[in-house]
Parts: sequence; structure tokens; C-alpha cells
Amino acid sequence: MKKITYISTIVSTLAPSFVFAQGVVNSIDTNVIGPLQTIVNNIIPIVVGLLVIAFFWGMAKYVFAQGDEAAKVSGKKIMIYGAIAMFVAFSIWGIIEALQTTLNIDAGITPGNEIVPVF
Repeated sequence: MKKITYISTIVSTLAPSFVFAQGVVNSIDTNVIGPLQTIVNNIIPIVVGLLVIAFFWGMAKYVFAQGDEAAKVSGKKIMIYGAIAMFVAFSIWGIIEALQTTLNIDAGITPGNEIVPVF
């Protein structure tokens, strides 16, 4: 009898921990993943803008070099590296979009906040 009382006391004490265990996952999602996703979503347009500016900076440097061969070479390098960087950035973006579409992942749902189907 003493053993049953001891086990029932432990189970009744720990039961709320099991019930509220899901809340810990959601708080991690909202406290860590949410702000991180916001930061990344705000940085992406800035990086793309800098890549476009770099490309056009190289183009302007190349066009306005006129007789200076060193400036032409420098402008050409900046344009080439800018074009390569834009290609890589947009390719990564496209691959991520393709994976999200293929795996049926909605970008608006963070892990832990999915709607559980009721059967």
C-alpha cells in the first residue's frame, strides 16, 4: 500500500509537467526561431540590393574608365563577381523554393505551430 501511495504521489506531481510540455516547444519557436526568421527576412532584400549596386558600380566604373585600362579591368572584375554573386544568391533562393514546394512546406508556418488534423 505504501508503494502505491508513493507512485501515485509522484505521478500526480509530474502530470502537469507532461501536460505543459508542448508549451516549452512553442515558447522556443516563438522566442528563438521567430526573431531569427524576422532578421533573416529583413537581411535578404538588403543583400540583394547590395549585389545589384555592386554590379552597377562595376558597370559605371567600366563605362566611365574611357582611357584607363586598369579602371576598365577593375570595373569588369566587379561586374563579373557581382553577376556571379547574384546568380548564386538567386539559385539558392530558387532551390529553397523548389524544396518547399516539393516537400509541401508552407513558409508561413513555423515548426510547432502546425494545425493537427482531427480524425
